[in-house]
Amino acid sequence: MAELVRVVDPVEDPTWADLAREGGSLFNSPPWLGVLSDTYGLETEAWVVERDGVPIGGLPSIRLGEGAWRRLSILPFSDYCNLIDADGSAWSVLADKLVSSGSPLELRCLGDQPAVADDRFYVAGPADLWHGVHLEYDEDVAWNNLPGSARRAIRKARDSEIEVRATDDLVSLRSFFDLHLATRKNKYRLLAQPHELFTAIHKRFGDDMVLLGAWKGETLIAGILLLVWGDVMYYKFNASSPAALEVRPNDLLMWEATRLGVSRGLGLLDLGRTDGDHESLARYKAKYATDERLITTMRRGDYRRDPVVGAVLGPMTELLTRETIPDEITEEAGALVYHHFA
Repeated sequence: MAELVRVVDPVEDPTWADLAREGGSLFNSPPWLGVLSDTYGLETEAWVVERDGVPIGGLPSIRLGEGAWRRLSILPFSDYCNLIDADGSAWSVLADKLVSSGSPLELRCLGDQPAVADDRFYVAGPADLWHGVHLEYDEDVAWNNLPGSARRAIRKARDSEIEVRATDDLVSLRSFFDLHLATRKNKYRLLAQPHELFTAIHKRFGDDMVLLGAWKGETLIAGILLLVWGDVMYYKFNASSPAALEVRPNDLLMWEATRLGVSRGLGLLDLGRTDGDHESLARYKAKYATDERLITTMRRGDYRRDPVVGAVLGPMTELLTRETIPDEITEEAGALVYHHFA
């Protein structure tokens, strides 16, 4: 049997689209890779393993940095990116190519993946957590399976006359971005992703993007940006107003997200990656999750960004997320420098 590795454009190549649809996740899908390319100008490619001319698996990758800091990421700004492998044999072929490329590289793997057991790669830091909700089509069963604390929080939100609406228009998306910007800046002292990321998502995903918002009158007080790929709905971004947290809008949104997934005939709500030391977020997701796994970051070689850039990003972020800095300046700063966080 003749095996080879072919490099393709994963945003446009139909072979990659077929592979990603059959065995991939959101994070190796053409629309997501298109969003990363549109927003950050990143150099995307995919390594496709073929046997006797038939594609059997592969990985997308993005090249980062310049000169001595040139490196390969699978993938930046993504929760994880598992190998697509139709019969379990693609990794041995692909790993040889990755190693022989000589580039420092990083992979973020959900669950048991062959890269985690490959001694040519090393574990880079503590594992993160992943949570998922297997969607229960009997709503009464799903409700009764929730912890009592979750049911009480959902009832409290409903009694507060919050209206939950699913929208996909750019005006609502801008309202969500403003909330997201304020959450990142004021709660976490982090820069927000560029607004262009959200408009790129709107363009690339179309009907497979849903903004599930909790509204008090005409004011958005909390929201979840959901993306659909295959039979999975992905909980990609969440933001909420601190003043509204007492009425528990996020719990109501989580419940309504599961109901929305069921109404669309989907099988899983992917709650994404949680940093291993973010205990409060892990507890919140665990209330609703039916599945918990580890996300392991694997590396080969001296994988790091230019230390000069790294030395500037922290102090710049601290400066530009101070309360005295207007939100529009913080937004502009994120648009200018966020790609350096890859």
